[in-house]
Amino acid sequence: MHKIIEDCLLIMQHKIVGEISIIKEFKDKVCLVHANIGELQQVILNLLSNALDFIDDHGIIRIKTLNEADKCTICIEDNGSGIPKEHLNKVFEPFFTTKTFGQGTGLGLSMVYSIIKKHHGEIKIESEVDQGTKVTLSIPNE
Repeated sequence: MHKIIEDCLLIMQHKIVGEISIIKEFKDKVCLVHANIGELQQVILNLLSNALDFIDDHGIIRIKTLNEADKCTICIEDNGSGIPKEHLNKVFEPFFTTKTFGQGTGLGLSMVYSIIKKHHGEIKIESEVDQGTKVTLSIPNE
């Protein structure tokens, strides 16, 4: 997972403008999963893109990993504008978006959800308006 995250950060480098800090907290040397690399790259790219879209020209994105006995946990947290509580239960629905018209299709988190479920994983989103968003992925490592 660390290599996938690092590769995604390189791909997204052009989008990281202003005073945005990326903080990586990889708890273990490795965080292995048995999964489709391309699909996991789609997941990480989408989550990073969303975080960057909801941070102004300054902010923090924190990426944490933890290799547990039976799963790898990845947490991507930002201090952006957050998601209103009334929208949290809809974010995985296809075509649902809080972005302005023309800025998003509403398919990103739906795709993320499908990929994580396909890999027998779990995804959880916590968010507060003006406080940011935390997305936690847990993917079995066998």
